[in-house]
Amino acid sequence: MKVTVDFENSVVSAVDETGFARTDKFDGVAETADQLVMHGIDGPFGWQLLLHKSTEAASMSFATADSLIGGFGTCSAK
Repeated sequence: MKVTVDFENSVVSAVDETGFARTDKFDGVAETADQLVMHGIDGPFGWQLLLHKSTEAASMSFATADSLIGGFGTCSAK
């Protein structure tokens, strides 16, 4: 999955497997010692995106009360 983060407009976006563009406002951003943490709610899912500030490491998770989907990847600034 390729995700685009637009900090100026507080939006994350991606294209799903059918080619449909999905966009969601993120509800908050926090900065830890070496990470940016973004989170939001999209329908029944809560989601979180973590970006490591000094490497390209990234992780994303989607959760409901009874399920969790998570993944790891890389991030590059454009």
